[in-house]
Formats: sequence, C-alpha cells, structure tokens
Amino acid sequence: MMEFCDRLISEGVDITWTCYGHVNTITEELLFKMKKAGCFNIFYGYESGDQGLLDMVDKGTTLDRIRQVNQWTKEAGIEIRASFMLGLPGETPELARKTIDFAIELDPDYAQFSLTTPYPGTSLWHQAKNYGNLKTDFSEYHGWSAVFLPSGYKNREELLSMEKEAMRRFYFRPRYILNKLKKINGMVDLIRYIKGFRFALGFLRPPK
Repeated sequence: MMEFCDRLISEGVDITWTCYGHVNTITEELLFKMKKAGCFNIFYGYESGDQGLLDMVDKGTTLDRIRQVNQWTKEAGIEIRASFMLGLPGETPELARKTIDFAIELDPDYAQFSLTTPYPGTSLWHQAKNYGNLKTDFSEYHGWSAVFLPSGYKNREELLSMEKEAMRRFYFRPRYILNKLKKINGMVDLIRYIKGFRFALGFLRPPK
C-alpha cells in the first residue's frame, strides 16, 4: 500500500479513493500517506466491543489496538466506516450493549451494525452450531435476518431489537447529528443526509 500511494503521489494522479483496512496492518505513517494520495474513506471491521468475543471469533486484535487505529485515522483526516457484528457466538444482550457503547466511544463517521451470518465451512459456522440455534435456510443468509441466535438471547426478537437499539443509540445522538449538520457542503450532501435519516427512521419503525 505504501508503494501504491508513493506512485500516485509521484505521478501526480489526482483521484479520490476508498478501501478496506485491517487494524493489524495499518500504521500511522501509512494513514497520512494514504490521505496525501487521495484516500478519503476506510472501512474497518471492528466487530465487537468485548475482548472475549473478539478472541472467540479469532479476530486477532485488541480493543486498545482498535482505539489506536481509529484515532490515527481521524488524525489523518480520513473518514471512517466501521462494521460491528451483533449476535456473535457467546454474545448476550449485555455484551451487545458493550459493543454499542464501544461504537459510540470510537465515534466513527458511519457505523454498520449487522447480524452475524455464519457461512458453511467457516470457523464461525462451527462455533455457531455449538453456541446457539442456527438456521439452515440459506435464502435467509443476507445479513438482515437473525439466522443465528446465540444461547444468551431469549429469542430472535430480542436480537433484532438489539440491532434497532444500536442504530437508535448511535445515529440519533445530538452530538452525531450536530456534527453531520456542520459538514453539509451543498445540496448534494443535504439530500444524502436526508435520505440516510429517512432510512434510519424506516428501519426503526415497528412493522405493520
């Protein structure tokens, strides 16, 4: 990545770009070089706010490392999109709230809260079979259905309500909304934020 950024800079390639990042391979120096080379957004998979759950799914990193990279990325002036998983093997509602609290603490530009979807053949699939109830109707394996229910939850409705709680607590904070309003730069940004707000409201609205 460093060589790629150096090439863009040396050849004067004037583009903006985004990428996926892993907290174990990112350095402070690299982030500032990426920013100089035109990177404006990085998508990180932070996954959980509980160290025990990160260890269980072999994430191979620590909460402190996530905090450090998150801070470096902000200091470099790069937008952060962070992914968090709800319903991991071994999770309980209390641990899910630790993840929500962690997301609020990190305060990325955007947070994606997804329900855990263990795919066949993965280590997560084998863990899921031992730590809860796993559906095998693969038509539901699209990320929006609670195909896996950890044994720490009463039912799937409780897990789905946790996903809504995460969205509500993260996106409807006065501080978050105010920061977004400050960043509006023209009609295109305004329309994008309005669409995002309407989507969030629709997601949180109880089904008819």
